[in-house]
Amino acid sequence: MSAATIALLGQPNSGKSTLFNALTGMRQHVGNWPGKTVEKKEGSFAHDGKTYEVADLPGSYSMSANSDEEVITRDYITSGKADVVCILADSSQLERSLFMLADYAGIDAPCFLVLNMEDVAKDQGKIVNVKALEDKLGIPVMQFSATDTKAYDQFYTTLERALKRKSHIKVDNLEKEYEKIEGYNEIKSQIADGTVKGYTPMWLTVKYLENDKVVSAELKDKIPADKMTKIESIERRSGAIATGECKFKWIDELLDGAVNKTKTDVKLGKLDRIYTNRFWGKPAVVLTVILGLLGSFIPALPIMAAASIVDIIRDAVAGALTSAGCAPFLMGLICDVFIQSFGYIIKMLGFVFGVTLVFGLLEEVGVMARISYVFDNTMGKLGLQGKSVMPFLVSFGCTIGGAAGARVIDSWGQKVLTIALAWAVPCGAAWAIVPMLSTVFFGMGAPVVIIALLLVMILHMWITAKIFGAKLVKTEERCGMIMELPPYHKPKWGALFRYVFRTHQGYILQSA
Repeated sequence: MSAATIALLGQPNSGKSTLFNALTGMRQHVGNWPGKTVEKKEGSFAHDGKTYEVADLPGSYSMSANSDEEVITRDYITSGKADVVCILADSSQLERSLFMLADYAGIDAPCFLVLNMEDVAKDQGKIVNVKALEDKLGIPVMQFSATDTKAYDQFYTTLERALKRKSHIKVDNLEKEYEKIEGYNEIKSQIADGTVKGYTPMWLTVKYLENDKVVSAELKDKIPADKMTKIESIERRSGAIATGECKFKWIDELLDGAVNKTKTDVKLGKLDRIYTNRFWGKPAVVLTVILGLLGSFIPALPIMAAASIVDIIRDAVAGALTSAGCAPFLMGLICDVFIQSFGYIIKMLGFVFGVTLVFGLLEEVGVMARISYVFDNTMGKLGLQGKSVMPFLVSFGCTIGGAAGARVIDSWGQKVLTIALAWAVPCGAAWAIVPMLSTVFFGMGAPVVIIALLLVMILHMWITAKIFGAKLVKTEERCGMIMELPPYHKPKWGALFRYVFRTHQGYILQSA
């Protein structure tokens, strides 16, 4: 019996990657979608004697054709490659995160809904009536926390139920809202069932009203000329705004009676008031990063100290080889190349462990999103987005780590440009030498030399961005991040250490 395939669909910060990593562990591989530079993540897992394939679809905010990621996502879903689509939503922000579900409604592919971050919702005093939502939607619905490995039995049960039922979202109430839009009924009447594989006439009509260029081209290719002429003669007024209002009204109806709040809305916390302050925001973020880098040495020191054992072994081997009359060349190869390099790898493993643990913790509690937000405008001057600031800051410790951190950036062009600029940042090894040499050669003028080196670094990055940025990131693509700051929440240590372990395994493989 062939393995069932599950596609994971969700907005950024919905916990999609957490679920994917928890399900597949190390049984995953990363590549690119055919003909695209968009990252493709696939994996597998086994449960109760059955094997499942998992496709982690690119994170996006909707199913519109605003980016390669969104087109790839909906093409994969309607291709029939997935037996069921798992749609993730953030339980703590359902009014926003259910927009993906509303935009999905009308696609002819079975699905089920997972309300993630149950723990955060409970901390906010939100109680979700899952049964009420399931009755309204007509698809399996469950609530859990993807970081809680003990809760996965419930996920497996819901998954099996979804695979058996292969149910679709009830769209009657949503379509009633669409029918109030001027021109909707006239356009839909010209589109027959099965016009475009995988999409219902309702969904195609909505996307045409939203001026979706891919859908418009598909309709023009599949619909007879006389009917297409009628469709094009119908004026589209504020299509995306009108359909968006319909989706949010439908979401409000879904949540009415299904979500109860036992606490009042949480106000902006003291820390966020500092981070979002126009004057104090950047200094506070820089201080957070510096403290993070310094704090990274606390868990790293025991591992780095263990490298001293390698030095003892090196001295012992060197003594033995000298006594045996070994040739200096061979002795240098064994002691200075092989053994000493092994010691260096152990030290770097310690550093990578510390940085990954500390900044993974900051990501886990929600601080990293604030760092990206604060620097979004500054990075925009280089044609980048706020997420690029972390690879640059990590590069002060290790350039390879900084370049590897660019994988979280959504745009391929911005990702490549970030890696190109990260190499201009002096790493920890360089900063171990720069102050010493500056003091030896320039004495009291050493601070001026160090500042000059930093200015040269900034100039280097600016020139590189100007030369290559125009090709890698086109002007019309130079937009910042569209994001909602996630709520602060307690870290899940198990999930954090699994992430650190996977990162370490990747570093060891690269070193090997």
